[in-house]
Order: sequence, then C-alpha cells, then structure tokens
Amino acid sequence: MLGALFPIHKQGRPCGEIQKEDGIQPLEALLFTVDQINKDKSLLPNITLGVKAIDSCDNPVYAVKKSFGLIKGFIARESNLSNTCSLFPEDWSKHESPCNENIVGLIGAQTSPVSVQIANLGRLFKIPQVSYLSTSVALCNRQEYPYFFRTVPSDIYQAQAIGDLLKRFNWKYASIVHSDSEYGTKGYQALVDYVSKTKEVCLADPITIYNAHFKDEDYKDAILQLLQRNSMSRVVIVFADRVPAGKLLEAAKTLHAKGRFIWIGSDAWASRESVVEKREEIVEGAIAVQPLRKDLPGYHEYFSQLIDKSNQRNPWFDEYLRHYHNCSNLKDVQGYEPCSQVKNRISHPNQLYIHFVRDAVYAFAHALHNLYKDSCKDFLNGEKGRGLCPEFRQRVFHELPEYLKHVDFMDVDNHKFHFYGEHKHDGPPRYSIINFQRRPHSNFYDWQNVGTFHNGEFTEFDESFYQNFKSDTSIMKCSRPKCEKSSIMVQKTEDLCCWHCVACNDRQKKVSDYECETCPLGEQSDGINRTDCVLIPETYLDYTNKWAIGAIIFASFGILLTIVTAYVLWKYWDTPVVKACGRELSLMLLLGTFFSFTTTFSIVAKPSDWNCGLMRFCIGFSYTICYAAVVTKANRVSRIFNANRHPRFTSPFSSLVIAFGLVSVEIVVNIIWLLVEPPITVHIMSDPHKRILVCRGLNDSFMTGLIYPFFLIMCATLYAFKTRKCPGGFNETRFIFFANTVTSIHWFAYVPLYLVSTDHEIRAVILAFSLSLSGIVQLGCLLCPKLYTVIFKPEKNTRVNVMKQQRSHLSYAVPDTPPNSVAVNSHPNQQMQLHHPSQYSNPSAQLQPHLPQSQYELLVTHSGSQVEPARLVHSASAIVTSNRASNATPESLHSCQFTWSSQNRPRTRSSSVCKGTQTYHPETSGRSVVFSVSMASSNTLNNMREEFRESLATHDSDSSDLDRFVAEVDYNDQDDEESSKSDSDDNT
Repeated sequence: MLGALFPIHKQGRPCGEIQKEDGIQPLEALLFTVDQINKDKSLLPNITLGVKAIDSCDNPVYAVKKSFGLIKGFIARESNLSNTCSLFPEDWSKHESPCNENIVGLIGAQTSPVSVQIANLGRLFKIPQVSYLSTSVALCNRQEYPYFFRTVPSDIYQAQAIGDLLKRFNWKYASIVHSDSEYGTKGYQALVDYVSKTKEVCLADPITIYNAHFKDEDYKDAILQLLQRNSMSRVVIVFADRVPAGKLLEAAKTLHAKGRFIWIGSDAWASRESVVEKREEIVEGAIAVQPLRKDLPGYHEYFSQLIDKSNQRNPWFDEYLRHYHNCSNLKDVQGYEPCSQVKNRISHPNQLYIHFVRDAVYAFAHALHNLYKDSCKDFLNGEKGRGLCPEFRQRVFHELPEYLKHVDFMDVDNHKFHFYGEHKHDGPPRYSIINFQRRPHSNFYDWQNVGTFHNGEFTEFDESFYQNFKSDTSIMKCSRPKCEKSSIMVQKTEDLCCWHCVACNDRQKKVSDYECETCPLGEQSDGINRTDCVLIPETYLDYTNKWAIGAIIFASFGILLTIVTAYVLWKYWDTPVVKACGRELSLMLLLGTFFSFTTTFSIVAKPSDWNCGLMRFCIGFSYTICYAAVVTKANRVSRIFNANRHPRFTSPFSSLVIAFGLVSVEIVVNIIWLLVEPPITVHIMSDPHKRILVCRGLNDSFMTGLIYPFFLIMCATLYAFKTRKCPGGFNETRFIFFANTVTSIHWFAYVPLYLVSTDHEIRAVILAFSLSLSGIVQLGCLLCPKLYTVIFKPEKNTRVNVMKQQRSHLSYAVPDTPPNSVAVNSHPNQQMQLHHPSQYSNPSAQLQPHLPQSQYELLVTHSGSQVEPARLVHSASAIVTSNRASNATPESLHSCQFTWSSQNRPRTRSSSVCKGTQTYHPETSGRSVVFSVSMASSNTLNNMREEFRESLATHDSDSSDLDRFVAEVDYNDQDDEESSKSDSDDNT
C-alpha cells in the first residue's frame, strides 16, 4: 500500500476551505492510475496495489503530524506485510484504515515546503517519497534528503529556461520579485547564478515578499518600485508561491498598472486559475515556464462520470461538489441539487500537470514489481502460492529506494521515463512555455502552450504571439564601457545593472569580456593582453644572493682557519702538546670541520638532484666525523688513565679504526635515507607570485641525519666527565664540555627558527650559518688552545707540562717543582724530575719540606697494596707520600725491587738493597717511607736518561710506555772523577 499527501484544503488554522484545482484532481488522478495498474496483469501480478491519502492542508506542520498516522506501521518494521487488506466504505468515511502497516512509500507532497518536512521525516525512518510537483532547489541536497524522489525537474532547470527566454527576446534588463519561502529564495538564487554566467541579462535589485507579515500596502509599495523602473524595462519575473503572487497581481490591478508590465511567471502560480481569476487584464501577455503540460489519457472521462454518482472512496469529493458546483450526491445533505441534474452546467478543466502523479505511482509500481520478481520467483509463476513471499516482506523496507533509482517505463507521451541527475532523484528536465492569452472573439482568457524547452533548447516555439512586444526591447540602465584587452566588465556592487572595467591581475588570464580565470599554481599571465598563462620564472638561492654571499664569506673564513690549524699541527707534529692531543684524531676532527664549512657551498648553490643528495648527506656526516674523533679520543684517554690493568686498542691505528667505525653508522643511515626518499628538486609556491626551486624534504626531514651526531655529542660529554682528573696535557674536559654545550644551545635555538621561517632563502642561509658556526666552535674549543700553547707559550710545550696532574688539596707544593713530580738532587750538578704513571688513581708524591734533602733521593709509587716497580735512577734516599698511601702496608714497602731497562738487557737489583723506615706525617694524612739505597753510576744515569728520552719521543706510537714510570733526567756531568768512580762502583 502507498501513502499519499494532497492539499485538499487551503492553508488555514490548520486548514481552510477546500481547493478547486490542486486537491481533488491530483487525488483522483492517483486513484485512476492505481485502478489501471491493478487491471494490468503484467504489472504486479497476483498483487493488488492500494493507497491511503491524507489532507496536508498545504501546511507543513499539520502534514507532518498527519503523516505519522500513515507510517506508524513502517516505523514499527516488526510487522510483516499482510497478504490482504480489506477497505470498506465505512473505513473511508471515518478517514481511518486498518492497513497502516502495509504502507511502503509516500506520494507527495505537492508544494515544496511541505515536501521538505516530509523528506526530513523520510530521512529519519528511511521511507521513500516521490513528489509529483515539488521543484525546489533545496530538495536537490542528497545528503539531507537521500530518500526523496520527484517526477518533475528541479528549479535549476526552470531558472535556465527563464534566463534563455530573456535572451531569446533580447531583454537585457529585468526586475525580479520573489517570496521568502524555500521555493522563492532558492529559485531566485538559481536564476541569478545562471544569468550571471551568461552576462547578457541584468537583474535589478530583487524585491522580496515576506509572506508572514506582508500587508496590502506592502504589495502596493512593491508595485510602485517596479513602476519606477518601468522606463528601463517592463519585464518583471515573479518567482513566488501562489498566494503572494496573487496578492501582487491584485496590487497591480488596484494601482491601474494594466499593460505596464510583462510578467514572467514561475511554475508555482502560472496556469493556476485561482491566481489569475478577476485579474485577467493585468496578467494578459504573461509568459510562464512550467514542467511539461500534458493530458492524462482517459482521465477526463473518468472524472466526468464521478460527478453524477456517489464517490465513496473519496471522502472529500462531495464537499468539493457542494462548494464549487452547489450540488451533492449524498441523500442526507439538504439544500443542494442532485449533481446528476446540473451535470451539463459543471465545468471541470483538467489540470495539465496531473500526469506527474501518474508517473509517481508507476515509479513505485515498477520498483515493487522488480523487487517482487527478484524476491518471489516461485510466487510469480504460481508454483508456491500467491501474494507476497517472506523474502519480499523483509527486503521491501530496505531495498525499495534503490529499486526506485533504476525504474524505467513509458510516460503518457510514450517517452521513456527514468530519474535524472547524479543521484537519479529528479524528473526529466522538460518544460512547457505558456502564454496567457485572450481567446479570439471571446472574453475568456487561457494559458496556451507556445513552445517547449528541453535539454537547453527551445522547440516548437511560436513567436507570433509576441509581435506586440517586438519593439519593446528593454535597455540597459547603464551603458557598458569598452574595456582594454586585459580588462573585463564587472557589475557594480551598489547597482548590479551598471558595469565598470576591471583589469585581470598578473595571475589571471582573460577568457571572455566578463570573466578572468585564475592561472594554475605556478603560472602567471603572459603579459599585456593576458590571454594565456605561462610558467612563473623559477627563483632559487644561488651565489649571487646577498645572504648567500654572507654565508660563503663566513664559511671561507672557517676553511682558512682550518687550513691554518692543519699547517700548525704539521709544523709542530712531534712536539709534546701536539702528540698529547692525538695527532691522527685531530686531523680527523679537522676533516669534519672542513666538511661543515664546504657544505655551505652546496646549500647556497642552485638546487639539483645531485646537489640535494650531497647536502642531505653532508649535514649529518660532517658532525659525525667531528664527534666520532672527539668520542674516540676521550674514550682512549679514559680507558688508559682509569683502568686497573693495561687497556687494549689504544694505539693510534686502533683509534682510527674505532672512529671510522662510528662514522660508518652515519654513512649507512644516510644511504638508506637517500634510497628510501631519493633527493629531487620541487617547486613550491608559498607566494602565488613566486615559483621557488628547492630540495624536497628540506623542510624538516634533514633532522634525520642529525639524530646520530647528537648521540655522539652526549657520549663525548660523558667521556669528558670521566677524564676530568687526567694529566693536564690529556685533560680536555672543559673544552669538550664547552664545545658540546655551545653546539647544543645554538642548534636548539636554530631548529625552531628554521621550522617557523616561511622564507626558504632565509631557511637555507640559517642552515649554512649554523653549520659554519658549529665548525668554528669545534676549532676554537678543541684545537685552538693547543695552537695557542704551541705558538705563544713554547715553554709549556714540554712533557713535564703535558703530564701535569691537577693539584690535590692533600698535596704539598714545592717551589719550582711541578705539583705531580719530586725533585731529586743526586749531585750538585745533576737535577732529576720523576713523574708517576698516569694510570694510577689519584696519586701524589711530594718531597716533604720539613726533612733535609739527602745526597741521594729516590721516588717510589704504589697502586693499592701493590708496590709498583720503580726504576733506579741513582743511589738515593727519598720521601714518598700519597693521598692513598694509607692503603699500602709498611711491610710491603720494606720489601721492594728496582728494575730498569736498557736497550738489550734488563737489570734487576735484589730487595736487599731496599731499606727503609716508616714515619707518619699528619699534615698530609698519609704515610711516608724513607728508603736508603747505595748503588749508583753516572753511566747508569746517562743510559737511563737516553732510554727515557727515546721512550717519551715515541710514547704516542706505543701506549705501553704510559703504563710505566716516566722520568726525564736532565743532568750535567762536570766531575769526570766522580763519574769514573761511580762507573767503577757500578762495575763492582
């Protein structure tokens, strides 16, 4: 069963009097069509189609309220469709039906405001709805109204037909009046959108009719405004509903405006007898656009035979007869003649739009038939029964809208009907052009077909009816200026019917006298005429840019500083300070800073695929080389000076292997990165007037290459902390920490600045300056202090200074003696300085100032409870103290062995020569032991002096020398006899 809504009564509170045209005839057309379908054995076989209609009173709120009675069974959905539904006359008379649950769709409503509200209800409960006369553009929104269909076209096509009609008669200027309803507002906007594209018609400022509070005086004011424009054009487009359109025409009649206007009517009021009745002279000559007008075959005869008999299935039919024809077919109604007696006097012209009702019913019938065929194949051929199969009952509520989209049948003109539009919801866009004419030799007026509009063209157009208006062409309010080739004509905002010239901008091309088209991104107009678009010349950072020049100068200064540093290192290659700073790793550090500076030239060069790849690779690679060298050197020193036993892999070659291993990680990461995201150049258009050539991924992805170098910076900082107590020549804690801090701070400040900057030239220059600044910091903090000592403080470029230990608060200082050495006077003309091994934790040895210096002195050191072997340098007695001497037992110090080495043979003296006594000194909170040894030789001293000098000269080639005591003997042998005596004693 189908539900239906018709405006049987006019709008009132809630309903007014019964309507003559728009209620009874559409309803009877529905019943007439249902009868035809039920007689057709090929359509819905074994199924009888029924209908239940309600009166909407042309009132949206009232219609929604009454519709719930129609669809309550649809809402429940648990109810299955019954096979039969008996409708009896008494049910109709009560306006009730026992078949609510059988309704599967709605037909109607007629007017757009009511259809909009019913469509909202249909969206909520997924009920398909097919309207036969609602044309509003608002109903085109398929997101809002997915279950709404209509057999008439949208007002978008009506606006196009009206616009083309104005152009056909060369009407350049027209006024427009529209109602404030959904129908009037959307229709007006559609018309404005269309004529604004053609630029051949000018629409004056609109006059809006506010239905709710417009009074008769307001309608008269609207006519007076139109009369003021009458000198320019008589054409008035009325896009309004029936009631406001009728009142506007009535106001024109009151003001005696006969013949002053050429009315262009929309489908809502044109051809309605109620609108033009008693206003024929005002409306005469009006032209209107309506959905295709056609007779419904057989309907006239059907409706005529209803007049003289009781129509029990239409409860409002007798009310219609009583109101408009003063007769009745009901016996219990008094005061009216039987309609059979006045039948010949009753005139009932058919409404020429009711064939759309027929199309709506057939659309549902064919959709149900196709769904029935797909669901009830066995029922269709009668094998398993008749009526509805269970599958159909389940599918009809969910799948009927989809079947509606694909219906296909023949209309009254024997043309194939199907729904149009992107979503297949609208009727075919076909219109009739009608003209309100006076019949020849008569006082009767009628709307006559004068043409057809289909697919954007007029067909069967009869222009003879408009000969009286051929000379009445409208004029433009303002003359159109003649613009330059690069300019277009544009309507003024304060008066849409006046024009002025506006030049297309440099990113637009002129496509017509009225339109400039924006060029695609990255293009601009070709020049003076601006008739085409060409590529914007690309811009990029290169060596001629002032910012780039500054970055290059800064980088060049860094390169020069690197070369100078390398030269100084080479010149002083064999000096203690250069050796102590790690010559090979220092060169690696210089190589990294060199890459930092030279990468600037890649950054400020014209981007290319190769250049982009080189830049992405070198940004992180240069940092990695620098900090791989720093980490390796700090790690080597830490392992040597903090180990309890001889460390491995501390030779220069091993250090280089470790450093290059660290660098290889960055190389692998960069190669993978370049393979995953190949370097290419792209054009960006952050400014519409610029086409900037840059490397893809330069925005933020370059950070990928900096992750690993920052890890190395943290490692370098950690090792710098661990080596903070090493000898001065090896202790670079302050410099590494300062360099890392400055580098981190300036990068943390740079990254946000880089990311927020929108100027790509500035971004690239910032990156270049940051790399150069990092190189300067590394040179200044890690290498320049060494160069300063080598060049300006040569007296400190000694092994003694290199091996200086940082002063301890438990040590005694001896004037003119390094704080980590003991001065031993073995002879008036001999002076010897002894240094303890750097591998010992916190050692300190000082000659006690309160004891007299003996003729022979000796330095002995320890590690834990182990007395380390010491080299005998002369027959001597000495005082040894240490901050950790308390850990050594006196017994272990009493028994010791002195060993020294020569070129070919070791020499060892037995412990019997080691004699000593233990004393305690509270000033140092440590233990002191005095040893007395009587065995010396000047030859021995001389041999040991040369041996240790050779060892010191090569200590950076063999780190095992650092594990032993280091001593330098600087003596001047002026007493040959003493030397000879010593030699003989030695031989003895």
